[in-house]
Amino acid sequence: MKRLTLGALLLLAACSSRTVFRFQPSPPAEGPAALPDGVAVLELADGRGRRAIDHNLKFLALIPCVPFAVSHRDFPERTYFDTSRNLNGFVPTVALAKAFADEIESRRVFERCRYVGTSPHGERYELRGRIDDCHVTEGYLTYGISLASVVLHLVGFPEGTLRCGLRLHVELVDRRDRSIVWSADLEGSSTRATWIYASEEADLACAAFTRIGGSVVRRGVAELRHAAEETAASRRAPEPVSSAPAEGSPR
Repeated sequence: MKRLTLGALLLLAACSSRTVFRFQPSPPAEGPAALPDGVAVLELADGRGRRAIDHNLKFLALIPCVPFAVSHRDFPERTYFDTSRNLNGFVPTVALAKAFADEIESRRVFERCRYVGTSPHGERYELRGRIDDCHVTEGYLTYGISLASVVLHLVGFPEGTLRCGLRLHVELVDRRDRSIVWSADLEGSSTRATWIYASEEADLACAAFTRIGGSVVRRGVAELRHAAEETAASRRAPEPVSSAPAEGSPR
C-alpha cells in the first residue's frame, strides 16, 4: 500500500512539473489610460489552413550515413510530444489572445479591457487577429552513424534541435464605423539544441512559445499604445477655423 501511495505521489509531482505556456505582462503603467474607451479581445482565428504539414520524419536519421532529419508540425497543440498529447494544454488561439488582453490592461491602453473569446460584447473597440503560423520542427542528430550515435548522446553530444515559430496578424477595429484603427504583422522564432538528458519536447516547446509569444505580444501592444495615443491626440486637437468671409460681408 505504501508503495502504491508513493508511486501516486511521484506521478502527481511529475504532472505538476510540466512546463506550460505562461505569459508575464509588463509592469503596470501609471497614469490615465491612453483612450477612455473599452476594448474587447476576441479569440484569434486560425489561419494555418486545412493542408497543414504534419510529418514525423526525424527517424530517417537512423539510416546509415544520414546525419540529420526533421519532423515538422504545423499544429503542435494537436500532436503527441513525448508524454503530452496536446503540448501540455497549449491552445495558441486562446492563450495568445488572453496574453494580449493582459498586456493591454497592464499597459493602460484602454480604460477597460477584457477577453471575451467568441461572446458578444458592447465595447466600442475590438481587438481581433489571426494565427498564420505556429509550428514546431524537431531535428534528430545521429552524425551519420545511426544507432551508434546513442553513445555520443550519452557523453554529451546534442541529440537534436527544436525550432518553434510563430506568425500572426492583429488589428484594432472601431465598431462605430467598422474602421481598422491599427494593424500589425508580428512574428518570432526560437531554436535550441536538445540533449538526451533533457529532451522533453513538450516542455521545451512550451517554454519556447512562452518566450516567443511574450516578445510578440509586448511588441504589438507597445505599437498599439502608440496608435491609441495618436488617436487620443487627434480627438483633443481643435478643429481649424475657416477664414472664408461670410456671405454678404465686404471683401
